[in-house]
Amino acid sequence: MKFDAVTIIGTGSTVTASATSNWQNLPTDATNNVPRYCRLQSTGLVYVKLGGPSGVTATTNDLLLSPNEAVIIATRQFTRIAYLQETPGAKLNIISVEA
Repeated sequence: MKFDAVTIIGTGSTVTASATSNWQNLPTDATNNVPRYCRLQSTGLVYVKLGGPSGVTATTNDLLLSPNEAVIIATRQFTRIAYLQETPGAKLNIISVEA
């Protein structure tokens, strides 16, 4: 059995997606830096896109998260995440992790 463990390294956030793209800063780690990875999970279909300090907009051509399936993404140089609903009222949980 393969088991990929991650460590939660900071306080995450949960946002409610809407019909227009919104963005927020990625959560930081214990030393207030953007982590190498973030775990994303939604309660409904949500499009997400990472971006830098000049802002970012999610569209229906970006990464589509399925309900109740988590994905771990590399944040690299990105500092913000944009999100857009496909399912009305879907919540998106964003948390800093390290592998």
